[in-house]
Amino acid sequence: MITALTVIMSEVDRNRSIHDYGYKPEPIFYGDSKRYFGVELEIDGAGKDSDNADELLSIANKDEEHIYIKGDGSLDDGMELVTYPMSLDCHKDFQWDEIMKKAIYLGYRSHQTSTCGLHVHVNRDCLGV
Repeated sequence: MITALTVIMSEVDRNRSIHDYGYKPEPIFYGDSKRYFGVELEIDGAGKDSDNADELLSIANKDEEHIYIKGDGSLDDGMELVTYPMSLDCHKDFQWDEIMKKAIYLGYRSHQTSTCGLHVHVNRDCLGV
């Protein structure tokens, strides 16, 4: 049963910079393709910090909402950047370089750590499932 409290809590979660690990919004598909990729990139070392998250989100989502950020208990002091499903062309045109430069400037690393990983999800339809 959906209550007023459920709706309010959903709005609060949607408006946070860093969502709980279990946060999963309705997908928004970007690009025209039969194959879509969702990326989860863990970054660590500079904190689970809302100000830092806001800086990364302002780069990634300057035109449309392409990513959201979640907490991840496997990280020592970081967060996870999660993209909405995008075609390969959209990922190639996406501001990954600018996002990563800012993350490094803020003190994050996703390489040479024992905590970080990169996960790439692919939609089932493209696999014939």
